[in-house]
Amino acid sequence: PVSDHHDYCYKEFVNSIKNLTYSNFDVFFVDNSKNEYFYNKIKNDFLTARIPYNESVKIRLAESRNFVRKKVLNDGYDYLFCLDQDVVPPKDVIERLLSHGKEIVTGIYYNNYVKEDSTGQKMERFLPVIFVRSLKDPNKLVSVKKEFIDSGKLLEIDSCGTGCILIHRSVLEKIEFRWEDDKPGVDDVFFCIDTQKLGYKIYADTDVKCEHL
Repeated sequence: PVSDHHDYCYKEFVNSIKNLTYSNFDVFFVDNSKNEYFYNKIKNDFLTARIPYNESVKIRLAESRNFVRKKVLNDGYDYLFCLDQDVVPPKDVIERLLSHGKEIVTGIYYNNYVKEDSTGQKMERFLPVIFVRSLKDPNKLVSVKKEFIDSGKLLEIDSCGTGCILIHRSVLEKIEFRWEDDKPGVDDVFFCIDTQKLGYKIYADTDVKCEHL
């Protein structure tokens, strides 16, 4: 999924795709921008479709990813490698994620999270977008500790973003991307919930570290 919201880093994004070293993949953009400016700008770079704009970002993202999901299933692809428009991965990211033979595996990228401490003061933290269940409260997700991120190992996790994720078609055959209006989070949150309900495990390759623009 792409939009004019990340037009500022489009050049870096395209260059990162052109530099990918895996030999057997196609690129497909789904533009969900409000107007056609961005679509007209990018449509000659790669195969691009456009979906109707929706004011809800939850709906825009889920509908965009489901559009791609249908293409994966209808055109016989083995995997969906989903890359956010502001994420720049290592050039051999596909080979490295494929090497684990897992149905769902993500790379590592960071994001800013704002949380309130016990006094109500807001604090900004720069954390990896992968999470595990808290040992104290299984209903709560916590960020993976730095020592595990630095290990370079493959970790089993409970939730992640979809900014750099490889998903096998067998998962997509059973699960659509979705949202819930009355709950926090976008489609990536519910994708992780739904896959685990079906018994799938989610992994993170902590050696695959991306730049987040």
